Amino acid sequence: MTSPPSSHFESPPQIGPFRIVSILGVGGMGTVYLGERRELFSQRVAIKVLHAKATDDASTALSSEGHVLMSLDHAHIVRLLDRGVSQEGLRYLVMEYVEGLPIDEFCDQQRLSVRDRIELLLKAMDAVDYAHRHLVVHSDLKPANILVTADGEPKLLDFGIAAMLPERRSHHAEVAFVSDGYTASFASPEQRAGKRLTVGSDVYTLGVVANILLTGLNPARGLSRQDSLSATSALKKVDAVKLTEIAEARSTSPTGLIAALDGDLDSILAKARRRDPDERFQNMEEFSADLRLYLDGRPITARRTSGIDRTHKWIRRHRLAVTLSAILLSAVILSTVGVAWQTAHAARQRRIAQTRLHDLVRLTGVLEGELYDSVNPLPHAAQAKSSLIQGASETLDSLAADDSQDAVLTMQLAQQYEKLARLQMAQADPAMWRRALEDAAKAVDLLRKISRSDADYAEAQRQIAELTVLEQQISSR
Repeated sequence: MTSPPSSHFESPPQIGPFRIVSILGVGGMGTVYLGERRELFSQRVAIKVLHAKATDDASTALSSEGHVLMSLDHAHIVRLLDRGVSQEGLRYLVMEYVEGLPIDEFCDQQRLSVRDRIELLLKAMDAVDYAHRHLVVHSDLKPANILVTADGEPKLLDFGIAAMLPERRSHHAEVAFVSDGYTASFASPEQRAGKRLTVGSDVYTLGVVANILLTGLNPARGLSRQDSLSATSALKKVDAVKLTEIAEARSTSPTGLIAALDGDLDSILAKARRRDPDERFQNMEEFSADLRLYLDGRPITARRTSGIDRTHKWIRRHRLAVTLSAILLSAVILSTVGVAWQTAHAARQRRIAQTRLHDLVRLTGVLEGELYDSVNPLPHAAQAKSSLIQGASETLDSLAADDSQDAVLTMQLAQQYEKLARLQMAQADPAMWRRALEDAAKAVDLLRKISRSDADYAEAQRQIAELTVLEQQISSR
């Protein structure tokens, strides 16, 4: 549809039970009006009216669109409400009025990330898959025909050149139908060549839409030299200013955008837009399934994945479980060593204790570092951190209970208690603060065991002074 014409255009005051409010658009076959019903309830609708001098093809297309919409009932497909002939003898369709933006404009306006854009596209793909399962190929999918409402829900519209498929058991079959009136920069090669269409034709056009949503570029397959370029290769050829604008509209940087597309997404987009229909995803379900695998961090079907890649994806999906398992494994190892330490010969006690303490120092180092912080965005992060700190504290208690006369070991134990106390004090939990105060007191008690004659006595006294200040800070919370 073109933009509404000048004000001298005369609109009918009413079509059926609907009062005409304004013109939404004018095209070669007819005009689309915004209508309103005021009889029993208030309802806004879009009314597509065929021009009086419309061709037989236009009349057939309008009739076909009505027939198609009557067969579809999906949350993301515009609904047919009524159809008929006006008092002036003009045929019309009354459809659900969708107030929204084309999907690409909506994504850019909201600065949606690559992930959010895929999740929105998946809703539209479910609607297309539903249409395919009900024997309908849309034949003219493009951003302007996928409107997104203010609450982020897409709606498919304009089934004017949709093809009704013959009855069949599988939705892989070909369509004995050739459509005209399509949008060339989105149409599949077979559609532009006037050949038979398949559900793969819609796979192709949604592949072009996906490319636009994710890269900001229309590959215009068969119409430009971009045809042979992958998504990342095409982006790398864009000048720096435009690439920055594209990335910012996706809430990322140019480097981040290219990294997100490189690999799996590149392969998915390329497979959807293969020139040969047999090399594409065979239906919309396969296409959307690969995108969902990508979002879940699982290996996709459009690209062969090495064993290393599969392992990396598994670790990314189970990051918390891997982290906790590693720390719990360390705790089990430390506990096993503890049993041996308590029962072994006195000559081995210090070596075993030092080994356990070395492992414990590594554990508290992990708690202070990046791995510990990586728990923050995960569900129940506070509980996970509490469990990690509790495990380290119990291991320290076990070591400290040995009553060792070794000053070096005693100093190191006190230092680890201080680390745990500071970690616990940093949490927004009064219960953790109480435990921090207890661990600080344990460190002071250990340091007071070091005698004046020991070389570490002065250092022990300095640490006691620091811990006294720490205790005061914790108590004042």
